[in-house]
Amino acid sequence: MKRFLKSNKGITGADAVLGVALAILFSGIIATLSYNIYVTSSSLKRSSKALEYITSTFEYVATQYYDNVTEDNIKNYISTKLDGKISINEGTPYKAQVSVTNYNQMEGNTDKLDLVKEITMSVTYKLGDKDQTIEIKTAKSREKLEVPNKPDLDKIAITEGQYIYPIKYVNGNWEVTSKDDTNWYDYDRGLWGTAVVTATPKSIGDVITYADGTIYLWIPRFEYNPNPETTQDKKGYHIVNFLYKNTNKRIVIKNGTTKIENRELESTKDSLPSQFTKPGEYGDPKWKNEELTGVWIRNGELGTDPYRYFNITKYKLDNAKYSGKLWQSK
Repeated sequence: MKRFLKSNKGITGADAVLGVALAILFSGIIATLSYNIYVTSSSLKRSSKALEYITSTFEYVATQYYDNVTEDNIKNYISTKLDGKISINEGTPYKAQVSVTNYNQMEGNTDKLDLVKEITMSVTYKLGDKDQTIEIKTAKSREKLEVPNKPDLDKIAITEGQYIYPIKYVNGNWEVTSKDDTNWYDYDRGLWGTAVVTATPKSIGDVITYADGTIYLWIPRFEYNPNPETTQDKKGYHIVNFLYKNTNKRIVIKNGTTKIENRELESTKDSLPSQFTKPGEYGDPKWKNEELTGVWIRNGELGTDPYRYFNITKYKLDNAKYSGKLWQSK
């Protein structure tokens, strides 16, 4: 019986057709995979760039005062400080949109104070022939403002073996207290931030007199007019403005809300005491000055400029509570 055996020499027409079909099939799959990888890679790069723009903008917002967080301010930052590939208008690879909404302007919150803003930023970019958009929101809270600036005990220089304690007036005596005590000072009652430097350890509640050490008074950063005759209020007190932290912006209260504004007396010569600026030290390559939130002085400096102006304001020291207690009566 004759057997028919398949030859192993060469390929048949059917094999060739099958090979071509498989090549076409796999080349299509490879092309599709390559395209998908390219699209995915492009999408990741562009979405990452869009997120980078939003992150950078929100970091800028975090550095701004609450009242300066406006749509115009943010748009100006995007247009001038980013890399030029993004703008508010058409014509760049990335287009930004920004909105700033005050919380008390939202429905149902109109009776609230102006304390929080919602910032929304979206970035739109092309992926193929389609627009892709990333939108993120953040919030900006009004600064916690202390009027005046809180006394900074770290600004009192001491040597080894000395101790610094905040002290407050209690029932006719001055006692050691905590720097976090909300009753430590009250400038509206003439009780300034007061501290003692002693050579012996003290405890909270210990009574302090001038015999215990050196007494210091805290003068918060302020602006003033060195001509008392032209800047008096209705009660004849000299007018000063407390300034926000170590800036030249003043703290004001309007409509029940405490805000930061530009200095009212900024056109007045020498309205900012030079004592609130610490010159850069010799050897510092930048010679950078340090702006202070306030300074500590001793009793003997009360009669010198500019402190004597501060002491004829409505915040003037209640000398009766200090004399005979923290310094000897004259």
